[in-house]
Amino acid sequence: MKLTRTKLWILLVIVALLAGFVLCANQYTSKRDALEQALNDKVDNAVNAVQHSAVERVKVEDPSNPYFVVNMNHGDIQSLVMKELLEELNNDSSVPPIKLTHYQITQTKDIDVYADVKYTTVFGMTKTISAHLTAPVIRFKHETGDEILK
Repeated sequence: MKLTRTKLWILLVIVALLAGFVLCANQYTSKRDALEQALNDKVDNAVNAVQHSAVERVKVEDPSNPYFVVNMNHGDIQSLVMKELLEELNNDSSVPPIKLTHYQITQTKDIDVYADVKYTTVFGMTKTISAHLTAPVIRFKHETGDEILK
């Protein structure tokens, strides 16, 4: 079977299009993974920063050793976490412009944070990334101060 010039050019164009598609898909997934990792890091940083900076702590009566924790179920504390998260995301130049569409914080034994963000990709398409993070509750020795109970 002999390849004519026209068939050879068509074959080369098809191969080039496939290679371009693979490169775009690879770039998209790496950008999405980097954004997801940055979001998880920023959520973790925000939760830890608020636990250390919050002035309102609740005493937990443990028979062996009482301790103090931040009540993350309180609306004001959740607003502080969201504010800290948005500041960290806005200050990171590697994160594209995003919109925080939903967040939820629940605290039982640990702190569970759910966050959904939307961002714009190629050709103006919007994508949503959901992050779920479980952060440990920091147990403080006193109602004020940074001394942590081990």
